[in-house]
Amino acid sequence: MSVNLNALGDRQLIDLYTDIEDEFRIRKMIKGNKGLVDGLSEYILPPIYGLTINENASEEGYDAIGRFGGKYQIKGRRLTKKNTCQAEFPSDTDWSPSIQNFDYLLFVVYDNRYKVVEAYEASWRFIFSNRGKLKKSKYQIPVNTFRKNAQSQDCFDIMDKIHPIWK
Repeated sequence: MSVNLNALGDRQLIDLYTDIEDEFRIRKMIKGNKGLVDGLSEYILPPIYGLTINENASEEGYDAIGRFGGKYQIKGRRLTKKNTCQAEFPSDTDWSPSIQNFDYLLFVVYDNRYKVVEAYEASWRFIFSNRGKLKKSKYQIPVNTFRKNAQSQDCFDIMDKIHPIWK
């Protein structure tokens, strides 16, 4: 389906955007105040891993819980001309090994049309040791770090688990 966006006035374009965002929420592709990238990641990955979304994620530091109790952080990033691709963690994340907020990270990289082009699972140990320096109140891990370490003991490429509809 294609819509000639140039033919729409400003108000019509805003209304269309609002309708689309509302439809994403009705379909549960976006929850709460999340944007499309994070919402879509939390929509695509839990069924693959049998995860249950944590409704208190912002307070507890993880997005979902696995069948055997593992805590998962789910991150997504959309590639654009201005956007560098990295997983980001807020500065208030507690990096103390004794207070490990999550066990695994699921990280999805989308192209500019929201098609999944890369996906990784990484252990907390991998994230902890590769989190880099604090920049703009966030810790950032470039996607190249995931690429270089995919199939290591603590980082896996999981593109084969992503349904073709999302690719």
